Amino acid sequence: MDLYRSGDHYVLHADLPGVDPGSVEVGVDGGILTVKAQRSWRTEHDVQWLAF
Repeated sequence: MDLYRSGDHYVLHADLPGVDPGSVEVGVDGGILTVKAQRSWRTEHDVQWLAF
């Protein structure tokens, strides 16, 4: 994630692998930035997930 200020604008670049771009929600409340998104789950058979 990169976050910087350009004049009176803030710019955020974030890598969100596997995330549907249409599901990204960005909000600011009381000076706190929140980024929410939905990722599609992979449905592979005979796999034991160790981390996701």
